[in-house]
Amino acid sequence: MEFRIPLSSAEEMSLFSRVLNLLRNPPRCVGRDLEGNRFYELPSVSDDPRRTKRTIEYKDEEDVWNYIGGGKRLPVQWSMWLSHTRPHPPTVEELQQDAERQRRVLANAALIDARDAKERLARLQLEQSLQDENIKRAQIPQPELEHDISQPISAQENEKTASSSRTEGSPQVDIETESWSPKTFRRGGGSR
Repeated sequence: MEFRIPLSSAEEMSLFSRVLNLLRNPPRCVGRDLEGNRFYELPSVSDDPRRTKRTIEYKDEEDVWNYIGGGKRLPVQWSMWLSHTRPHPPTVEELQQDAERQRRVLANAALIDARDAKERLARLQLEQSLQDENIKRAQIPQPELEHDISQPISAQENEKTASSSRTEGSPQVDIETESWSPKTFRRGGGSR
């Protein structure tokens, strides 16, 4: 049993005109990318002749899934052309120049990463040598001081040194500090 969708005469005419248009203006290959994928432009199926249908034919059938899955990427120039944001297809020379630019960027990024790794290593070596030096200094015996640092100085000794410093210098002046509070200003000049 064959299932057929009934079409109106206008739809049959529209379908017939599309097929006829496709036969008169077959899809034309407008270019290829560096991977070997081919790009085609078909005549417009709508009333707007500027809005052509743009498609891609992948080099291998399995490549479709690599591009969809993100394993491979189309060149940006071809993606722009497919989405009609670029009116003319890119040339092979343009694609080669862009590929060379990408190689230069990757090489420069590798140089910067190598320089950063070298600087990081030098900084770590400097920190390690400073730590080693501090450990050596800590191991050298220090002469004993008059007062043990861990014991606090008594309050009487503190007072004695403070009074002796007052008598040796200029006359004692008691300085009193005043408390300060900010003044408030009204803005806008309006009354409340």
